Amino acid sequence: MKKKELFMFLFVFIISMFIRFWRYEHIPYQTDGDEMAYVFAGQSLVEFGEPISWSSFSYPQSSTYKKVVLGNENLRANGEFTLVRPWFDHPYLLAVIEGWNSVIFGYHFPSIPPSLVVRIPMLFLAGATLILVFAVSRLLFGKTPALFSLALMGFTPSIAFGQRMVVGENLFIPLMLAALYCVLKKTRLVLPILLLAMAGLSKITGLLAIPVTMLPLILEKRYKTAAVLCLGSLGVFFSLYLFYAGFHGWQSFMIVMQTQTHRLVGWGNPAFILSHPGFHTWTLLDAGYYLILLFGLQPLLSPLKKERRWLVLSIIFSGILVWMTGAEQDMLGWYKLPFFTFLAISSGMIIEKGIPSFAVILVWMAAINNIGLVRYPFHPLPSSETLRFVVGTLLGGSFLLYSLPLSTEKSLKHTLLVAGFIFYAGVSIYTVDRFFAASCESRHCPTPLMTFGQVIRNMRMQILK
Repeated sequence: MKKKELFMFLFVFIISMFIRFWRYEHIPYQTDGDEMAYVFAGQSLVEFGEPISWSSFSYPQSSTYKKVVLGNENLRANGEFTLVRPWFDHPYLLAVIEGWNSVIFGYHFPSIPPSLVVRIPMLFLAGATLILVFAVSRLLFGKTPALFSLALMGFTPSIAFGQRMVVGENLFIPLMLAALYCVLKKTRLVLPILLLAMAGLSKITGLLAIPVTMLPLILEKRYKTAAVLCLGSLGVFFSLYLFYAGFHGWQSFMIVMQTQTHRLVGWGNPAFILSHPGFHTWTLLDAGYYLILLFGLQPLLSPLKKERRWLVLSIIFSGILVWMTGAEQDMLGWYKLPFFTFLAISSGMIIEKGIPSFAVILVWMAAINNIGLVRYPFHPLPSSETLRFVVGTLLGGSFLLYSLPLSTEKSLKHTLLVAGFIFYAGVSIYTVDRFFAASCESRHCPTPLMTFGQVIRNMRMQILK
């Protein structure tokens, strides 16, 4: 990259990482059960060589380990867990990462480390994902569309919340994108094969990475290379995973796999992607969620060059994966993260040949809408006069942008788009800073066992001593 492009990339990337870092120990809440499942499994694997954790699936009675009450009741950051052994809800790669991360900081099985600790690996993985989204979009559409894709994904608060979570999607997505980038750059197959196997070992649905990475090869009629990639990655994955299953109890493994296969999820109404926004178990009316959905689906409606058709198929495959594995009555929002990652990459195409006026307007609309994400039940929102003035100004500006000759000037639209994203980023920083306080003002929420501010104060005290 030239200096100007590098500066712009770093500017967008650093702000995006700040949005993910700031108060990351608060949202999602401390002692989130889905995160704790990986943490307990990792602690026990590292310390005893056996996966032990809590599960929402049916295990044989003989697998029950014990019931434990952990956490800090005074902070409401506690929970009762029935632990099973061996635990086979998910493959082991993320559990091992979290286990070492937990033990290094002095938290042993069974214990609930502060969310400040358990989410540290997720911040690094989120950074890797953002870099790879930019890199893949740049390969496909160029530098300006890639910056658009990066800013769109990086500044959206609901995605920032989702990428903080200790879930398998946040590990297999960067592995999938890294393997895809290697294939697009035509590197040797050894590295993408290992990356794809690791994606599967992050979560079973991470095997989505294999067909996604094969698609560019198939479209280029490199069938032999595609077959080697597929068989090689599957061979490595099954060898490592089935050895792990057999070592810890083949019969228990098969029972859990059958239970998961017959679990009543998925195949509901796929429209819940439109009606139930967010990447956690609760709705978050983030306009950026719909912005990515709208922009990312636009290329599906336009003719594409043959070498880009894999992107459309990847969006379709990852969307169907959400349909198959999620359900509107039991929303697990992080299942949508792979789908929205590909949509963010795809979004760059709409400005490949210039910046459309509607893109500028929608970015501003999303930023203004997201001011309302921070709602204090006992504090009034801005007055109706202020809101109407802001919305009226936006409508008037939209009319001028479409009607006046100035709307054809690239420099004006470029300036307005950059200003819109800066405002959008500012609103997102405001959101991540205030969201916990606003959502917990009228009810009791789990308070982090440790905050970044406390760590800084303790370090300052140690230095002063």
